[in-house]
Amino acid sequence: MAVPLRDEGYVVGIVAQADGAGGVTSYFFGPRRLVVPEVVELASSLRPSDAIHTCNYGDPGLADGKWSVIGGHEEWEPDNWPVPVFGYIEGPGRLAWKVTYKDDNLTEYATREQITVEECLRLPKTGVSGSGAVEKALTHLLNGGTLYDPRVQAYGGTR
Repeated sequence: MAVPLRDEGYVVGIVAQADGAGGVTSYFFGPRRLVVPEVVELASSLRPSDAIHTCNYGDPGLADGKWSVIGGHEEWEPDNWPVPVFGYIEGPGRLAWKVTYKDDNLTEYATREQITVEECLRLPKTGVSGSGAVEKALTHLLNGGTLYDPRVQAYGGTR
């Protein structure tokens, strides 16, 4: 898919998981593209380890056509595109957690394990964003910003 940025251009994304109830997990990739690319330009060049952002979000951007569906990944192997592990930090004691989500509901945890804050800060942030928030985050990243400040206590909120 091609996600429109808030200033100009697009970022490419690949869906790793959709729960069938409007929740989607995707990997997103730079660089900024000024036009929506063709699927043949992308298929062999995208890898999860190269993603600039990974998140869970609601699918209105896809459902209403604001985000362009480019096509299927010709070399798609689900084992090569795992659903990511996410992290969050909670409370004054700064407890850190890594979580996985249920396949059929991306708002419910399948697993939760306590980890160090340092480990947590290397993981994508847990939670479900709106499609507009994803567009803003991607625009911010491509303009040189960062998404997470390790000094911020409420990294991922509480559940």
